[in-house]
Amino acid sequence: MMSRGAWLGVLACLSGVAGVGAARAQEGPSSLPGVVRRDALYDVALAGAHVWVVGYPGLILHSSDRGRSFERQGPEARTAYLAVDFVDAQTGVVVGRGGAVLWTEDGGKTWDRRPLPTAEPLFDVDLVDSDTAFAVGNFAAAVRTRDGGRTFEAMRVAPEGEDPTLNALAFLDARRGVVVGEMGLVARTLDGGDSFTRVDDGTLEAHLFGIEAAGEGFVVVGSEGTVLVSRDAGATFQRVEPPAREDLIRVATAGPRVVVVGLAGTVLWARDPAGPYQAAGDVPTWQGLAGVRIAEDGQGFAVGARATLLVTQDFGATWRRWEGR
Repeated sequence: MMSRGAWLGVLACLSGVAGVGAARAQEGPSSLPGVVRRDALYDVALAGAHVWVVGYPGLILHSSDRGRSFERQGPEARTAYLAVDFVDAQTGVVVGRGGAVLWTEDGGKTWDRRPLPTAEPLFDVDLVDSDTAFAVGNFAAAVRTRDGGRTFEAMRVAPEGEDPTLNALAFLDARRGVVVGEMGLVARTLDGGDSFTRVDDGTLEAHLFGIEAAGEGFVVVGSEGTVLVSRDAGATFQRVEPPAREDLIRVATAGPRVVVVGLAGTVLWARDPAGPYQAAGDVPTWQGLAGVRIAEDGQGFAVGARATLLVTQDFGATWRRWEGR
């Protein structure tokens, strides 16, 4: 069982954050522009033909041709960008260490850093519409914007005096959302983050790392193969038995389809959130996977340690390494 603050431990496993310098230069380039094989990729976002990938150090990669080729975007930085989301091909947001928030309204041609009421690492972000976004992170850090990223304000997810690590969040709309975190934390809001109510999911022994909306409900994943499913907007959750006991880090949905990624190259897929979940065939990596997104036509991408970028065309059932054009 992982200790408190487990998500930071996952990040350390995925990234060579410590002692980069010359070691990074000696690692050798990957096929991605400006990326060496030591670098970590943490998240991916899709919007039509556009794909964005973020990671460490200061990586924002963009494709306008459905992932056939990528280019670097954003300012030079030594920080880790941990999550990215786009509401369309123009408006997007990136969050990361040190309370970093970058906002774009031109598809990433320019990225503007926005001030935050926290300097804690932010682990996940959900851009609900062009005006509304929510992000969560370390030591109960939680922020929202309702004016297109011009200003951010703090939210209180946990009761006063408690500071749990908040690992991920997902919203059905600008008012209804769920935050998940360490020690089985599931907190639900019905008023856009003005207040949160703790949901009893029955998994206080598990750390919850990822969540994604699925229809009018959610799919949650976590440590030691934990998968939870809600069909009622997060009011209740049921546990699903997956065919894995690895720590599951992130989850993606496309209609009823679900794809889950985790440590040691674990990839699971299902045709319905309630399962059954199957292990993907011949996943070409043993590296930890930290992010995944799937489009409605079945194309998707998974990212992870050592510049790992995988591609699927069949909703996650099979995968290949990205090789570019």
